[in-house]
Amino acid sequence: MPGKFDILLRVWISHKFLSVLLVGGQAFEPDQGHRDIIWAALSLFRQKIAERIASAAKALEERARAAGKKLEGLLLARQIVGGVEMIAGVTTDPTFGPLVLAGMGGIEAEIAKDVALRLTPMTEADAFEMIASLHMAKRLDAFRGAPARDKLAFAKVLTSLSALVEIAPEIQELDLNPVMVLPEGQGAIAADVRIRIG
Repeated sequence: MPGKFDILLRVWISHKFLSVLLVGGQAFEPDQGHRDIIWAALSLFRQKIAERIASAAKALEERARAAGKKLEGLLLARQIVGGVEMIAGVTTDPTFGPLVLAGMGGIEAEIAKDVALRLTPMTEADAFEMIASLHMAKRLDAFRGAPARDKLAFAKVLTSLSALVEIAPEIQELDLNPVMVLPEGQGAIAADVRIRIG
């Protein structure tokens, strides 16, 4: 009998690929014969992925047990590739109050210290100005065959942080690092978050 993890995993995978199929179906509207082939291929693909994840989970469980530890659970996350690492956050200044921060993310945040700060509340225009003021802002433009990045999505991250601290002033500090800014039209995804409430 499958465990809760297995069922949730299969439901998640089914939902993920069902969405892909529906988007694809709207794009080219396959006839019933093609739909059956697509469903069969997706079912096999889901099954293979579920088997590989279940196998990896079992191996991790065995390694933990061998080390005298108990595996409490597993977190499955989307692997994000092709994004430019940025940082977005909020800090609180004793005089001015909450400030939104934007800059290069990942290890470049520590090395380059290339950041911009703005008082809240912020507009989308403020967010674009922040992004443009960064020394490394060109990393978000099309460059050497790499596509332009989704500056609008990153700007929305910044304005959302501004709105968040306006309604939740107890947030003293918030770091999204890195925020993976994907190619234009594909969004921006926070890979890690740290929040300090005060």
